[in-house]
Amino acid sequence: MQENIEIDSDYVVLSTPVTPRPENKELASLLKVPLDQNKFFLEAHIKLKPVDFATDGIFLCGLAHYQNP
Repeated sequence: MQENIEIDSDYVVLSTPVTPRPENKELASLLKVPLDQNKFFLEAHIKLKPVDFATDGIFLCGLAHYQNP
């Protein structure tokens, strides 16, 4: 538009979309760990083991786990 716009607002929220890496599917098959419907890695149990995979000795963290709401 090449012009300045002024907007009165109480909040301005900036966010970027979070998408899983395309390599997740290949890595999941190599490590024998599940992915959810959005192609993020799935934990062993959401409440009891939120950072453990179903496969022993493999742990997950950060955005490999899920996108934050």
